[in-house]
Amino acid sequence: MFKQGDKNIPVPLKGIVCASNEFPPANQGLEALYDRMLLRYFVEPLKSKENFLQLIASQEGASSNQHAFSLEALEAIHKEARQIPFSPEAIESLHAIKASLEQLKHNPALIAQFLGDNAPSKEGEENTEPDLHLIASPSDRRFKQCAQLLQVSALLSDQNQVTPPDLALLRHCLWDSLEQIPLVHAILTQVLKTSHAKAKDLEKAQESLKYLEWVRAHKSPEDFEKTYQHALQEMQAHTSTLEQDLQEMHQNANVFLSTQDQEIAFSGTQEVLQAFKVLPLQLEEIYKDPPTQQPPKSSKSTGTQDTSKLCESITDIIKAHGEITDVGVIDTQEFKNAVEDIERLLNTYCHASMSKEDLRGELEKKSYPCSRGRNSSRRSLFNPGKHNCVPHLLGLAVAIQRKHELNKK
Repeated sequence: MFKQGDKNIPVPLKGIVCASNEFPPANQGLEALYDRMLLRYFVEPLKSKENFLQLIASQEGASSNQHAFSLEALEAIHKEARQIPFSPEAIESLHAIKASLEQLKHNPALIAQFLGDNAPSKEGEENTEPDLHLIASPSDRRFKQCAQLLQVSALLSDQNQVTPPDLALLRHCLWDSLEQIPLVHAILTQVLKTSHAKAKDLEKAQESLKYLEWVRAHKSPEDFEKTYQHALQEMQAHTSTLEQDLQEMHQNANVFLSTQDQEIAFSGTQEVLQAFKVLPLQLEEIYKDPPTQQPPKSSKSTGTQDTSKLCESITDIIKAHGEITDVGVIDTQEFKNAVEDIERLLNTYCHASMSKEDLRGELEKKSYPCSRGRNSSRRSLFNPGKHNCVPHLLGLAVAIQRKHELNKK
């Protein structure tokens, strides 16, 4: 509805494109209007000679209806877009973006962390108010509009759902002033990196380096060679998969993503890929250092438990303090693999290759199968409630390490 004097004129407005040389001034009642302008692009003056010459040579006012579409087609697009779902990873990432912006209002140290500046001291944190000019505060209405925008962009890109890389489009939606752009970019980049599916595989591969060092020092050369080859094959397989994924992501990218948008959208995959490419080099360094011969066994205990005995102790802890709903699951290969993963962590800690806090953090990420068959499920080792195995596994690791240190003396 457009009001002209005393007259109200109905206007079937479906969209509007505005241009301005300045941002809406504060406290002028324009906030609600500006909030409804979803996509924001800051257009800088031309810098390259090529673009300048194109501007001079262009014909002002020339336009084409080649890509125009009817009002009916527009309505059909909106209707069909409402049926495009968000993937679980995309909806979690969207919420993480919103939560990060809300936390930033009350935590200036976090602002500095995102922007790469030095975090203020504790004394500074207590007395420093967040710089509100740096923090975007998109309304719930804007986030809803963003969701609709992402659905339309996915539909017109022939996608059957909204995925995390599509959220890079939000770098044009969530800021209100130029000062807020760097922080919005930093949040999007961080969230899209941490949501990458291969991040856990990278952590596991990095953990295998520590385990290989332990095998080199405490197992036979044959075991060392077998462990090395297995770790190398896994790293190469992950690298190959990531390279293929990255190529497909570029080929099938959301058509509305610019080159800069794609840098943010695919930064997580690119970073994980580079990390996986470095791992074989680190693995080779360990491999070139030949495994040391184990010292002859004496009648005195070495202070370390053999693998089978340690796995039995771990199993006993899970049975006593975990949540096993099907006792038969203990005999499955899946359960044995989970126990072996825990055994490797404990051995790495016991031989001073990992701190206690690092061990705690790694154990809290681990899980074990608690049932089998059609209703199979897993439980985390860490549970703040009744079934928490982590403290007991830490106690076992500390006891083994102390015994090992005593036997050294």
